Amino acid sequence: MGRRTRSEPNRAGARARLLEDLLSVLVALALAVAGLACVAAGLAARDATLDRARAEAADTQATPAALLADATPVPGAAGPERYRAPVGWTGRDGVARTGTAAVAVPWHAGDPVTVWTGRDGRLVRTPLTPSDAVAAGVLTGLMAAVPAGLLVAGAAAAGFGWTGRRLAGAWEQEWAEVEPTWSGRSRR
Repeated sequence: MGRRTRSEPNRAGARARLLEDLLSVLVALALAVAGLACVAAGLAARDATLDRARAEAADTQATPAALLADATPVPGAAGPERYRAPVGWTGRDGVARTGTAAVAVPWHAGDPVTVWTGRDGRLVRTPLTPSDAVAAGVLTGLMAAVPAGLLVAGAAAAGFGWTGRRLAGAWEQEWAEVEPTWSGRSRR
């Protein structure tokens, strides 16, 4: 094989640049598809949580109650279930009932609180709300985005690393041909 002239392109470098351009497009497409999949997962989680919230709302009722003793903290709990206390309330059937309920603040004995009761009059946990559904959707979308992003980033790093090595090899080859002329060491 003869030497290439200056006007002839380095085919290995040209192919590597073309592959790198193609890889850029594929990475952008993969990110778009992964993003859409994460949004779809988040919307599905939100919808499922909304359905559950509607079902819970249909089966529960906010019921006025009174604390029978001071609320005590629950170790490791946060949010609306940080404290528990014995409560008394009157059921839908007019019967006085007692139980232990979760409360958000450290209420004291005799304080009025609202508890949630089921159709049978027993205490149930606070039903989910639409804001809980939105939070579930956002959290699900973010949790899906992390592995999807890592997968795309890993594939992109491997692909761009491969094309980078090919481009570096092509550059070294071109430099080996041009450097003697450029430095004045060429044979004339």
